[in-house]
Amino acid sequence: MPMSAVREPPLSGAISVGSCQMAPVLGDVHASLAEVKQALSWAQDESLDVVCLPECYLTGYCRAPEKAPAHGIDLGSALFSGLMSELRRFDPVVILGLMERNGSELFNSAVVAARGRVLGIYRKQHLIERGFSPGRESPVFERNGVRYGVNIC
Repeated sequence: MPMSAVREPPLSGAISVGSCQMAPVLGDVHASLAEVKQALSWAQDESLDVVCLPECYLTGYCRAPEKAPAHGIDLGSALFSGLMSELRRFDPVVILGLMERNGSELFNSAVVAARGRVLGIYRKQHLIERGFSPGRESPVFERNGVRYGVNIC
């Protein structure tokens, strides 16, 4: 899995960010989670503050609107809670893409989490895909005194 980090001399009020480009596997959340943990381990070894993962990575990306809801994850589910508990040992904040199911709606979401705790969720607002509901909020996050937002695509 290709990973990259931008290394600059530390500045006051700065964060280090890494990104990983990985191929999502539709329908195998546990295989994807294993790679998420590998990416977070790399980010932790590199002393990164934040690591960004690809759009819909955790669930895989389903382009068929009639099939996509079956692959969405409810963030209040035991499945999601279990996935987050496996990320508790990692220091970097992770921006984790997934198809999120919330009631009857499906979102193309990025969960921002630290040590297995959800800090917030950005839901893609400007959609070109069918089958997803648009997000309505643009949350702001903070790490080491630096404020940042998330955008998908």
